[in-house]
Amino acid sequence: MLEIAPRLAAEGKLKVGLLRIGGEAVAAQIWFEQRRTLWLYYSGFLPEWSKYSVALVATLEVLKQGLARGFDRVEFCRGGGQLKERWDTEARVQRNLVCASSPRLGRTFLKAKRETDALRSVLRWSGR
Repeated sequence: MLEIAPRLAAEGKLKVGLLRIGGEAVAAQIWFEQRRTLWLYYSGFLPEWSKYSVALVATLEVLKQGLARGFDRVEFCRGGGQLKERWDTEARVQRNLVCASSPRLGRTFLKAKRETDALRSVLRWSGR
């Protein structure tokens, strides 16, 4: 993403919006524009502003401005969560496909992935 983002931004396909309050950026939204579709990619916010739903406000501003500019479709790109549950018109299933040049390499990758996922689960459970 770091390598391709500047090129996409220069072509007008990638946008970054900041929600500022008192001059401070409190939320951000990254999205792509292609034809008449907005592709919401990533949003973030300062945790101390979470009770004000600033990430939602940033997303709503992107949608409002997109509609005003003639966009008529929105795709929620990454992950699941409340935003997709609230606004998506259909349930979607995401699958990841791993292709390996040899069965041994594929098995090694899958084993490493399972172990990494298990470690993340333990760390999440332990509060780290």
